[in-house]
Amino acid sequence: MKPLSMPLQGVLMDDFIAAADAAGRTDLINNPVGQIGGMLHRRRPAREILMSMVNEAEGVLERLQSVSIH
Repeated sequence: MKPLSMPLQGVLMDDFIAAADAAGRTDLINNPVGQIGGMLHRRRPAREILMSMVNEAEGVLERLQSVSIH
């Protein structure tokens, strides 16, 4: 069965997840990955992912510095 679209699947599962958590049944609690999950094609080390994010943030900050706000 295909899951519901966002945010309906989460709304449907909220009560169940809360009850499982309250009962200490972490084995029943899901771990959603978001819509991006289908775009993942390979594993990458956490360091590589983090450095990619840092480099991208640096680029954004550099571009923002060149923007003048009046």
